[in-house]
Amino acid sequence: EEVRRQFYKLLCVAAFTRVILLPIEALYYGSATCSEFPECVMARTVPDLTFASAFALLVLFYAQLAGVVGPGEPRGLSLVLSRKGLFLAGNVVIYAVYCILLLLTILDVLPYKIFEIVIWSVLS
Repeated sequence: EEVRRQFYKLLCVAAFTRVILLPIEALYYGSATCSEFPECVMARTVPDLTFASAFALLVLFYAQLAGVVGPGEPRGLSLVLSRKGLFLAGNVVIYAVYCILLLLTILDVLPYKIFEIVIWSVLS
């Protein structure tokens, strides 16, 4: 029940960010300049990142379920994934790295291409 509620919350956040950031994405639609502006890539990746978090929650739930149903104590990956707070800590790290990279890109400390490569690599 708790995982289902978290999953729905993450899907709602993904949909909400998509609606909020859609005007920014539409502003650059059809132009070749989208990949040159961090705000355009942010508008395209933040909703995808939140959807990826929701999908990761389902994978985590399946791993926990496999660990409980399997014979004996959970072991291997299901043991690691069944730890409390792992999902939240992982998401905090991912979003913090995203924000730091975005800030460094906006301040022209990090080349935009590096930002784009890292973000799309994480999402793929």
